[in-house]
Amino acid sequence: MAEPGGTPSPPTPRSPFNPVPRPVAPGGGRGRTILFGCLVLLVVVGAGLIGLLYYAGKNYDRLVRWSLSQVHGNVVQRLPPDLTIEERERLNRAFAAAERGAAGAATDPVKMQRLQTRMLELAQAAGGAKQLTRAQVAEISRLLETIGGAADASPPATPAPKT
Repeated sequence: MAEPGGTPSPPTPRSPFNPVPRPVAPGGGRGRTILFGCLVLLVVVGAGLIGLLYYAGKNYDRLVRWSLSQVHGNVVQRLPPDLTIEERERLNRAFAAAERGAAGAATDPVKMQRLQTRMLELAQAAGGAKQLTRAQVAEISRLLETIGGAADASPPATPAPKT
């Protein structure tokens, strides 16, 4: 409609409360894109986990040595001040023996399982943030010697009585 004087009126703006719906693109919109992205992410994460397991299997001795070095650093920081030089030397020899023993365990599944069990026991014995006692240091040394093969993990078998 034209106003008096011949100028046309401005167009009426669209209402923000009743917008015109956008046309939907053929093919499903964003759902397929999101699904495809999630599937690609799942494949990449799965391949990464398989690669990690492969690496852990090939470098088992290296991972155990790294773990032992972490435990060694933690134990040395928490040694009691009244620990004798002989006990410190025994602990250091036990850590060295454990590292040597871990290298041979990667090829034998039975040794590997025994090593994992001893490592869990070692982690429990060395865990915590408090200062260690002399008894705990002796137990850690015994476990490390067991890992290294310097001591037998099982108690000695008593012979059967002869009759």
